[in-house]
Amino acid sequence: AAAAAAAAKEESDTSSSSAEERDDVDSPEDNDDDQDEQDLEVQFDAKEPFDEDQQGIISLLKVLFRQSNVDLAQMAQHIIAQPGVTSIIKISKEQPGQESKRDKPSSQAGQDADDDDDYSDSALGVLTPLAVAHRTKAECIGKAVEWLLAKVNDKKLKAKLKSIIDKENTGILINERFVNIPREMSVPLLTTLLEDMKRAEDEGYGFNYIIMAAKSYARRDSGTDNESDDDDDNNNNDSDNDEGDSETPGKGKQKERKRKHRGQSAGEPEEIFSNPEDELFIKAAEGSFRFMTSSDSEGDQSTRHYRTILWMPIATFRKTVSQLQELLQVSYEKFF
Repeated sequence: AAAAAAAAKEESDTSSSSAEERDDVDSPEDNDDDQDEQDLEVQFDAKEPFDEDQQGIISLLKVLFRQSNVDLAQMAQHIIAQPGVTSIIKISKEQPGQESKRDKPSSQAGQDADDDDDYSDSALGVLTPLAVAHRTKAECIGKAVEWLLAKVNDKKLKAKLKSIIDKENTGILINERFVNIPREMSVPLLTTLLEDMKRAEDEGYGFNYIIMAAKSYARRDSGTDNESDDDDDNNNNDSDNDEGDSETPGKGKQKERKRKHRGQSAGEPEEIFSNPEDELFIKAAEGSFRFMTSSDSEGDQSTRHYRTILWMPIATFRKTVSQLQELLQVSYEKFF
């Protein structure tokens, strides 16, 4: 079964967005503008991790664990060592409408490979659970747990989260990807993850609870939002930036998904989620807390960045993945 899952990941392809063109082409100059505004169709692969993916995984982990003492290199190696429950997103080497490299002269195929080296083999996303029970043999997981608990200022909330971590079989879900990876891709990836965890229950992945982290931001309206950077839902202030919110090289930006955060008053900027599915998970969560991070751009006061830590029973997680599939109307066969 594990081999079948690996084969499915190796063969999986997903497309990003359909090409769109303007119809009002009146001059060569307008035509140049049209070409700039096109969205290219791109194929993605969901693969098992390998040693060469370590640096890409570290870059993705930095977004979540910045300003922490978590050993990200060790965590990346731990993730690579659990291929049965890990998916790495990459750009497919064979794109729609392109001649297969297998059908090209070797010199041309080699040139194309050189052109693709900058990003085609890069990890653009990672989805995997970290078993809290493994913290005794993986110090990075223990440090991640300490980091999570240190972010909670509310004593009752911290006691509840600590109880879940200590007494329940809990997994910390790592779900990091570039912002313009299609949101629809989350459905088959999460569905596959649930199946992988079911097969790996004997290895410690039969979780009772899942802990997640959601990235979001809100744009301030000039002259209307004068709140201090120290004012947030958890009275927490953390120096951070959102390098992980960068876009896939040469690809179009995903449509922004917005929501009002719990407790957000009228007139405040709407919150935009890097991973749109996180909005549904937050609504379903048994508990959550939010803390604010800040941009590393000197003098940048236009955007407020947040992290929301949430947790839920595994049954709720499964139900929410099913709801997500119904909402986006994405079939398993569409991508895998």
